[in-house]
Amino acid sequence: MINKKDQKYYEKDFLKEEKEVLVLINDMSGGGLKLDYSWCCIMHIITYIDLETNTLHEGDGRVSWLISDEEYEKFGIFWPNNFNNGTIYRLIVRELKDKTIPEGYTSSIANQLMIVKVFEETIENTILNDILLEYRKPTIINDIELGEFELNKDLSFFSGTINWLDKQISVYLDVEVEKESTWTRSMNNLRKLYLIQETFDEELREFARKQLLDTANSWQEEVNNPKLTQTEFKNRMNLSHISTL
Repeated sequence: MINKKDQKYYEKDFLKEEKEVLVLINDMSGGGLKLDYSWCCIMHIITYIDLETNTLHEGDGRVSWLISDEEYEKFGIFWPNNFNNGTIYRLIVRELKDKTIPEGYTSSIANQLMIVKVFEETIENTILNDILLEYRKPTIINDIELGEFELNKDLSFFSGTINWLDKQISVYLDVEVEKESTWTRSMNNLRKLYLIQETFDEELREFARKQLLDTANSWQEEVNNPKLTQTEFKNRMNLSHISTL
C-alpha cells in the first residue's frame, strides 16, 4: 500500500482533472525519488499529445507514479509500468498546477504528468513516429579547432574528445537541447579553457593539493609509505575529462 502521507505530498502539485494523452518515451533515461515510505518513479518523455484538444506539447518532459517501499524492494523502480524506450503509450494523466520554470531549471520541469492509468502501448501515431525518427538522427557540432561533439538528447550534453596538453581527454558540454544558445555558450566556455589550458591545468593541480595533500599523506602513513611532497602529489594527478556549462 502507498503511504497516505506520501501520496498527499506527491499529488498536491497536480490538478484534479484527468485527461487522455499519448506520450513518447525517450531512449534511455528514468529513475526514482525516495519519499518517506514510498518511491516516486520517473520516466522521461520526448513529447506528448493531449488527445482532448489534439495539441502537441513541444519539448521534453516526464511521467511519474508512486510505488511502495515493499513494491520497490520486490519489483524494482520501474514497476508496474516498465515502459519501453522509444515507445508510444496512451495514458490517463493529471497535469501540473503550476508550470512556472524556476531559475536554473530546464523547461522539461513544466512538462510533468502524473499517471492515473496506462491504457495501451506501442500506439501508432504518425506525428510522434516522425518526431522519434528526427530525435534519433545524430546531432553533431564540428569545431575547426576543438573537433567533433555529438549530442546526447536524453541526458542533455554534447560529448567528444580534445587534445589537452598532448593527451586526449573526454569533454562533456551541458546544454538545454531545445536552446541552441546554450550550445554556443558551453562551447565558448570550453574554448576559453582550451586557450589557457596550461594555466588552468596548474590551477586545478594547486587547488587539489591544498584540499587533498594532507588526506593523501594520512593514507600513505596508514600503509607505511613515505609522505608525498607537493610536487609529487601534483605530478601524480591526471585530468580525464572536462565538463562545461
